[in-house]
Amino acid sequence: MTYPHIYCQINGNDNLYLSFANSGQIDFSKIDFNNNIYSGTFSVKLKNKDDENDIIEITNGRFDINLNTVNN
Repeated sequence: MTYPHIYCQINGNDNLYLSFANSGQIDFSKIDFNNNIYSGTFSVKLKNKDDENDIIEITNGRFDINLNTVNN
């Protein structure tokens, strides 16, 4: 089984927060293989790389990805 990982740098500081096993959920509401468009919602808990007691939680996150334009 493959788990997606989320990496997040908060407020431009030097703290790096990382996801960990079973720390979140991704729900796809749209998958359009022909046009390479993916949409959905997510929630995740992230640990500070240097202090595992420093945990932040993102709830009701949303994403819309168009792979045709993601690197433009």
